[in-house]
Amino acid sequence: MQFKMRIMKKLTLIASCVALLLSSCAHEYNQVFKSGDYTYKYEYAKQSYAQGKYSRAIPLLQELVTMKKGSTEGEECLYMLAMAEYGMKDYETAAEYFKKYYSSYPKGKFAENAKYFVGESLYQNAPEPRLDQSTTITAIAAFQEFLDLYPDARLKQHSTLPEWSSPRSMPTERRETLRPT
Repeated sequence: MQFKMRIMKKLTLIASCVALLLSSCAHEYNQVFKSGDYTYKYEYAKQSYAQGKYSRAIPLLQELVTMKKGSTEGEECLYMLAMAEYGMKDYETAAEYFKKYYSSYPKGKFAENAKYFVGESLYQNAPEPRLDQSTTITAIAAFQEFLDLYPDARLKQHSTLPEWSSPRSMPTERRETLRPT
């Protein structure tokens, strides 16, 4: 009986610690989200993005894109927002943000990657072959535009559709090399 009581106490203690940890993380995020300090939001959004916590980074980045438009931080925020949407597998939204990035910053630091990921996002969003292929055709056109603009791009080898047997077989290591620093 005493053994069961000890186990119950330990389990209660562990559950309390986990609950406290989770509530403190949510509390910190809420403080950042409600803060008027955009530098603090920017740093927290970058940190969340780097840790792969895209659902936390996206709302902050959406706000920061508007507030920091035209600056180097705004440029990076828009690219991170597009990549975060891509990481959340919301390919349609990601494609729109990549297009917005390229139209806003055509000579920007991430312009080549953004142009590539327009096609990649559209390709990932394409339905299976027996369904309407208008998205696939748009993806092919986007990849062709990327190749026309960047004929010597380091992503050139990845921008041909026949390389993959299915949309889900994209090499994972390629995503990691495209994160902003």
